[in-house]
Amino acid sequence: MYYFTYDPWVGKQLYLEEFYVMDEYRGKKEKCFYTTPVSPSHNLLLHTPVCALSPPRPGLGIGSEILRQLSDLAMKTRCTGMMFVVAENNEPSVQFYKRRGAEDLSQEEGWRLYRFDKSSLVKMATPSEE
Repeated sequence: MYYFTYDPWVGKQLYLEEFYVMDEYRGKKEKCFYTTPVSPSHNLLLHTPVCALSPPRPGLGIGSEILRQLSDLAMKTRCTGMMFVVAENNEPSVQFYKRRGAEDLSQEEGWRLYRFDKSSLVKMATPSEE
């Protein structure tokens, strides 16, 4: 669901992977408690949600609670921000994040998301014969 990255300009960042709250769980607040086993040999933090559903409260649902928990984790682990991607045509998610203060870097700073697929990686990793 998330991992840590490092940006040389701004420092440690929490990178949030896409998540989806199924319709039947929307508008319900979920209390999540995270256990944190730490592997000293690999310096890994592993977080496992243990959740219990409580009565519905519009506007303070599971998605908001997930962001609250992850924001708290980011602050406790000294992150300077949280990064994520949202599909352009997913307007409900865009608005969900913007209401919480997210900045659209593709508009604000001109960043574009790119990807190398596996065949491109293989091609780049293979020494060229000259």
